[in-house]
Amino acid sequence: MKSQLIASILLLQFISGCTPNGVQTVDTPVPKTSYENVDQFYQEIANRVRSKTGADKVPDIIVIPSEAVWPIGTVLRPGTTFPADATACVVPSDKVLSAPTPNIFPDYSSTYKKSADLGIDNELIKKLIDAGVKFSDKDEVSLKVSNSALELIDDTTYSALTNTSACRTVLSGRELWIVRGYAIGKRTFVFSSDVEKTAEGKIEKIGSFNIDFGSGNRALKVTDDQPEKFVQIISAVKIEQGIAMTSLPSTPLGTGRIYIQKDRQDTSSASQNVLNNLRAASFKVQSNIESIDSSKMPRIAQVRFFNESDREQAQEAASALKSQFPDISVIRLNIPSPMGQLEVWLPRVAKASS
Repeated sequence: MKSQLIASILLLQFISGCTPNGVQTVDTPVPKTSYENVDQFYQEIANRVRSKTGADKVPDIIVIPSEAVWPIGTVLRPGTTFPADATACVVPSDKVLSAPTPNIFPDYSSTYKKSADLGIDNELIKKLIDAGVKFSDKDEVSLKVSNSALELIDDTTYSALTNTSACRTVLSGRELWIVRGYAIGKRTFVFSSDVEKTAEGKIEKIGSFNIDFGSGNRALKVTDDQPEKFVQIISAVKIEQGIAMTSLPSTPLGTGRIYIQKDRQDTSSASQNVLNNLRAASFKVQSNIESIDSSKMPRIAQVRFFNESDREQAQEAASALKSQFPDISVIRLNIPSPMGQLEVWLPRVAKASS
């Protein structure tokens, strides 16, 4: 089978104006499009990546705007953000292809609603509010992406990977998702000048973001400290008659439940208390609590939901855990998932000071 994705990357390098030494050219500004619905906003980003990589011509590929913590080759449980296996199918770094894509993203504009909807760290927004920034639902926020690139595995590597004995053992008997790659870029969120800024002290950095409060009528800018993987490229795969077959990832059937993830290093009773508190509040919670490596866990507790109709339920779940985690945040991720499904991610264990 021809490697359609890698061919698209090489073509993209040609049409996007990369110079031989890798210097990115400046593209002509693209008129902004305003989206009233944040899902339309992110779908347009996904569509842009699909068309620029050629993934729109490959039926087994789906592009999802989603935070990236798993290495390429990680096997995900369909409709979730946690892995079925994080090692068996992971690809060696020398097999991952990369290419700069300087013109993949035009400017985007979307009406500001909730910080989490735009993929901005809730802790960042909280600190900005504490510093005197007042956001309004009428404010607009534009997304600009620089230093953009793609990292992925081509069809040949993917085929060889899914036919190794270790990977086939994981894939056998069920349909799963495999991370094929990521679109990468340094994001700058530019909030409209209508955002009220009353902070007396200037904050230059919060977490992994650089902050520019501007002056006068200049807009508030929040920029990634370094390029981030913020669009995920995945394939669905299952073993049929001894052969690894790909198919278009679809929304899993069934009724969603609440899944709990904790830091593998956490030996406390916090996760069991979360399970008990949610059940006491009449939520249906999966008994098995997932253990995840510390590096993949958030800094503060999160309730993740995937369908807009589940927003209220996610907020109620967070409220039930507020006494245990006062800073718990509610985040929506753009992943096809059953209605009613939530994930509770507990914070990573703090490292003991030396």
